[in-house]
Amino acid sequence: MASTLLAINADSWKDTLPVMGIGMVGIFLVLGFIVLITYGLNKIFSSNKKDKKNDKKDNK
Repeated sequence: MASTLLAINADSWKDTLPVMGIGMVGIFLVLGFIVLITYGLNKIFSSNKKDKKNDKKDNK
């Protein structure tokens, strides 16, 4: 019973390997996109906070 569950068909493995590769590339592309968007938003909005802190110090 266990041997039939663990049997690997080499032909189906070869057929599904490119699909798995495309899926993994897609995952890395989406993660990279999320990282870039997060970095960009952090860069944009963190500079605004620094400017506001400097303005408060100058007004005192």
